[in-house]
Amino acid sequence: MTWHDNKEVGTEFGIKNSTFPEVVAGDNLRAAYSFLGTLSDGDYGDPENFDGVWHLFVATTFDGGVTWTTVDATPHDPVQRGS
Repeated sequence: MTWHDNKEVGTEFGIKNSTFPEVVAGDNLRAAYSFLGTLSDGDYGDPENFDGVWHLFVATTFDGGVTWTTVDATPHDPVQRGS
């Protein structure tokens, strides 16, 4: 009914901006969280000045959110460039 054990799942990659989050829960212990992330600072809504390279990241937990493992699901093939 409520979420607890909040964790930051993108810090080990140095993600500065993220968007399009999606969460799926398998049961009380398993969940997956995916999002697009970029290492670029700035306003990603500014098409004239933002040159970020976006990747799909997926974080998973198997212990009810106590620990999370995050992977770059598109390490060699970004899903978008720019705003």
